[in-house]
Amino acid sequence: MRGTGSARVAANIGAMIIGIVVAIAVAIGIGHLWPVMKLPVFSVALLCWILWGVTVMLRDRGTEEVEALPWSQGREYATSSRTTIVLTNLATILFGFLPASLAAGLIGLLWPEARWIVLIVAVALWTVGASVVGVLRDVLGIDIADKIW
Repeated sequence: MRGTGSARVAANIGAMIIGIVVAIAVAIGIGHLWPVMKLPVFSVALLCWILWGVTVMLRDRGTEEVEALPWSQGREYATSSRTTIVLTNLATILFGFLPASLAAGLIGLLWPEARWIVLIVAVALWTVGASVVGVLRDVLGIDIADKIW
């Protein structure tokens, strides 16, 4: 994105507004399956969006010009500080709550008593998996995507 600092601020504010719309849509969707989870899903979706947005803002601060890059060049561009690593991994771990809520809501249609068990197990599995990938990638420097694909 080329432009002045105020243009970059306006773009970041616009991204945050889009995040609110996305969080509302996700909360309504999961709320149809499991009504009690509307507010927690909205809160987590919005928090994840904010954390990822702050990470992008921290990464791009102090640069004169920010260009859109293709996905293939994204890893070389994404130089990270400890703060951005922690924020990104925290957002990734919190994001696991959303698919876990969806899975628990779908299973709850057939077996309502199992909703909470499915939610806890799915969040625990996502947290362990995301933590392992984060440690491998950020601490040990092993890129899992290169090994898988």
